[in-house]
Order: sequence, then C-alpha cells, then structure tokens
Amino acid sequence: GGAQPLYARGGQVLLDDGGRTLTVDDVAFGYELLINARGLSSRLFGTRASQDPLTLALLQEHVWELRPDLIVEIGTECGGLSSIFAELQRLLGLSEGRVVTVDIAPAGYAPWSHEHCEARRGDSSLWRRHLSSGHILPVIRDVARWPCPCSGRGTTEAKVDGDALQYCKCAADDAALEQIVAEAAAEAQTVLVIDDSNHFKADVIRNFELLARFVTPGSFYIVADTRLDRLCETVRRLGYPLPNGFNPGEKVQCDYYVDNGPSSAVQELFRSSALAQSHFRVDRDAERS
Repeated sequence: GGAQPLYARGGQVLLDDGGRTLTVDDVAFGYELLINARGLSSRLFGTRASQDPLTLALLQEHVWELRPDLIVEIGTECGGLSSIFAELQRLLGLSEGRVVTVDIAPAGYAPWSHEHCEARRGDSSLWRRHLSSGHILPVIRDVARWPCPCSGRGTTEAKVDGDALQYCKCAADDAALEQIVAEAAAEAQTVLVIDDSNHFKADVIRNFELLARFVTPGSFYIVADTRLDRLCETVRRLGYPLPNGFNPGEKVQCDYYVDNGPSSAVQELFRSSALAQSHFRVDRDAERS
C-alpha cells in the first residue's frame, strides 16, 4: 500500500499473525487491483454502471442520505449511472429531480448513442424513461471544438438504438456549460456534483473551478477514482504485471495518470484554489474506509 496510506484509518492493523501484518490500506489496495484485473462493474435496478460494486453502493448511499434534487455528473459514457441516479430520485419522491450529465462528442455523435451502449447498460429502460421525461438532461460540452450532435433550439432528437429518441443540449464552451448548470441549480434545494470524466489533473481542476460553486452546503463535490494515481505508479514501477480485465489480453498501463491524475488534482486544489480552501474539505467519513 505504500508508506502513506491512501485511506482514512488506512494504517489500522486488521490482522497480524506474527509473520505478516495486514492493514486497512492493504485490503483496499488489493481490492483496487482486483477491480482492474477482473474488470469489475456493477448493476442497480438492472442497469449496469461503470463503477465497481463498492463505489456504486457508496454513491447510492450518499444520494439516499442527501436527497439531491439536482445531480451534475461529468462523464456520461453510456448513461448507466445517470439512469441509476434518476431512479433513486424517483424512489425518494423527488418529482422535480434532475440529473444533468455532461460529456464530449469528439467523434461527432453522443457517447451514449454508441452501438455498444445498449449491451453495456444491460437494461436501458430506465435510461429511456428518465430521458424522455426530462429527468435526465444530457449536455455535450466544448462543441466549439467538436461537432454538436444536438440541433434546433439547443435541444435535439436523434435516432439511437434503432428507435429510441434521445435528447441533448450543447454547450459551446465553459461559459455556456456553466449557464446550463446555473439554470438547473436555481430551482434546486440540494445539489451534488460528481466528476467521473477523463481524470486528468488539469481537467479535474478545470471542472471543479467551473462547477463546484453550485454544490449546496452539506452536500458533496465527488472527484472519482483518486486511487488511479497510486495504482498507475505502482504498475509502472513493477513493470506492468496487472492484467487488464476491461481489455482482456492487455496489461494495465496508465503512465499518463502518474502525478497527473485526480488525486494530484485534489492536492493541488487544496493548495491553490480559494474555492476549495474556503468552502470544501475532504470528508474521510463519507469514504467509509
């Protein structure tokens, strides 16, 4: 696990048989290795999300406890987690609940419309239901740089999966994205933001400075996968021994996150961001470790 435990109470000894000491951090890091070696994802309500089982369980706990009527998700991919968030809002009785989910379209099409997404979601009924009702609002950002698959008055209909109509808005730049989120947040009582996009340090910082101000007191701005920095440094140092369960036949190789991932971004934010320093803290209890 390294000299400095990544997790709260990470140095706590769970087992000592006289020859080997096993700490909380050892177990947690072992689970991280297992996630990548086995390619673990998870489902809730029949819908598959890209999150590993423990992460998804923890996210649904936070949504259930906080009751956010606005969730801003950066990183839509196939929309599995958005679907789960929207269904949790429905079960909580948040009739005006909304999930604003943000991604990019460098290939000219919305990421959730990719041909593999139907299979990756497992069950797309929640995605379709909450999308058509307006409880999920997908936003394609940076369309000044990449094509916008949305047309008309900021909203469009496009054929996806043969017959399903998908709706989205486009934001030309950060200012436009900020305006879309501001309009949604103006009507919300509790706002939660999760950044689960590309995980690069500069982008994590950019997203935080742009959208963290919308988080309401007592809620969370979640930076996903802060474990990546350490994982990627470890496999590089050991010569890439870890099988990649998400891409069978390959090894986990992610040098680009070493000192350049989400954990590095969080550290930098608390060193240099006035917003982070004045309005946020790392909530170790919320990590449940």
